[in-house]
Amino acid sequence: MTPIPLLAQETIMNLDKFRFEQQAGRLESMVPLFLILLLLLLTIIPIVYFFMRYNARLEEATVQREDTRYRLLLTEWNLQEKELAVLQILSGSDNPADIVPILDSRGAFEEAVESFREKNPGHELLRKTPQLRQRFDFGFNNIRNPFVDTRMLAPGQKIRCLIRTAKREVEFVTTILATTEEQFIIRPPISKGQPVSLGHIPRLTFRVARENDAEYQFICPVRGELPNESRALRLEHTRTISRLLFRNAERVAVSVEAQFYVIRQDLIANTPTSQAKVSDAQNAINGVIKDLSIGGAMVLTREDGEALTEGQLVVFKLPQAQVKEDLTMVVVGQAALENGFWHIHLKFQGLKELNRLKISRFLATAKSPPKPAEAEPQPAAQ
Repeated sequence: MTPIPLLAQETIMNLDKFRFEQQAGRLESMVPLFLILLLLLLTIIPIVYFFMRYNARLEEATVQREDTRYRLLLTEWNLQEKELAVLQILSGSDNPADIVPILDSRGAFEEAVESFREKNPGHELLRKTPQLRQRFDFGFNNIRNPFVDTRMLAPGQKIRCLIRTAKREVEFVTTILATTEEQFIIRPPISKGQPVSLGHIPRLTFRVARENDAEYQFICPVRGELPNESRALRLEHTRTISRLLFRNAERVAVSVEAQFYVIRQDLIANTPTSQAKVSDAQNAINGVIKDLSIGGAMVLTREDGEALTEGQLVVFKLPQAQVKEDLTMVVVGQAALENGFWHIHLKFQGLKELNRLKISRFLATAKSPPKPAEAEPQPAAQ
């Protein structure tokens, strides 16, 4: 073996020493970095711990609130075990946090029902949902609920049906006999003591009014008739519904004398408008109805004192339209004319569907070609 020269040995020793010093320097420089990482770790761990504990407390508080709300709603609605079981199936859970929204929100209820209906068409459970919809006040009669689906209508609801043919239009008032998630059933019109068959008609147009809201129109396909003597009609539900403002209905010029009984102010707040009676009147005024619609009227009257004020209720009769019941209207505006005359603008309150139909027929007759002119009646002076 050839011996390594002395100079080469010294060079190798210097290189080894340099490597050792370099590694030692690296270790010394890593000590502060290690301390910093350790400090960060000791800081982060408590923060994460307290954050997790805080979230756990929030979740626990949320669960407690949901459970309290859940029990409150159960007591408020007096739910039976069978109804609660339906809600658990609809929500797919027995967790109060999943059931409370269905009890508390019409939108959440409808979403749950629709989702279940799509996954389980024809399921027996769907027979119970219409009753729950009405129990939770998610139906048509609650004006806080926008009328967006005919499933909101309940049995017993009266609606007007319009049949358009090439020769004429026929309108009648019918009643919803039953409703499910798939269809609703109505009573057909009666002619000569017998129900009229309408099963051959492809679709029917309906109108229904909601007090203190508006009138709505929708068209439903006809599925057919029940296989019995009643000839009750089966119709598909629809979500295509048009909102018609009452006073935007066609105003027909008329000239009808009437006496308007002004209901006492102290009774207005505590008496439903549909129960206002002539015996509750504080005074009466004479007037002439100058224009009329299914939403309201404009009356020409003469007042020796002050005119009627907005918000007052008046009751009057309209025998010219074959309406036997007293009709209630609320004053929505007034305008002074010359010689002590006033125009009073009125809006119907609590108008029943049958009376609405009779007034519609009266207005259709009033639009016919006029007969020879007669002297127009004038309101009597008070």
